[in-house]
Formats: sequence, C-alpha cells, structure tokens
Amino acid sequence: MRYCGISEYYHDAGISFIDESGNIEFASQSERYSKNKNDMILHPLLLNMIDENDEIYFYEDPYLKQKMLKTIGLDLKYPIPTFTLLFFSLKIGLI
Repeated sequence: MRYCGISEYYHDAGISFIDESGNIEFASQSERYSKNKNDMILHPLLLNMIDENDEIYFYEDPYLKQKMLKTIGLDLKYPIPTFTLLFFSLKIGLI
C-alpha cells in the first residue's frame, strides 16, 4: 500500500506517492505532461498511476472548494470532483 496525495484546481495540479515507510516514490506536476503552464487539472497519465490499493488524499475538500469559487463568482461548468471521483470509481470497480 502507498499513499497518494492529490492537489487539483489550483494554479498547478500535482500528485505524489509515498510508501508506508514515508519515502517519496513519485511526485510530479500536471504541466509537465500537458505542456500547459499552471495546469490546474491532473493529466490522465498521472491519474492512471493510481492503484486500487492506494489510499487517496486530496489537498482540501473539493466540495468546499467549489462552494468557495461560486461565492466569488467563478462557477465551473462541472462540479470540481466529478471527473476525478468518477475516474477513481471506475478504476476500483465501484461503477
């Protein structure tokens, strides 16, 4: 088992994997794969690195983030967690 940390919907999305001993196995930012400076959405290649045994942690509550964005007038077309959570659900067989 390893821990997967995800930061998304900021100026630069990123992902990291840490083993049970606390060693960093992998860490990267989405812009390295998408070639879009300050890419705020995780690239699919990074998402595909997640295994079904990984414990997944988000930087902050994505629902709370969307609510905050709406209060300042930024209403995204899709709810923030929709793509990422749908991807995880499909990957581990919940859907």
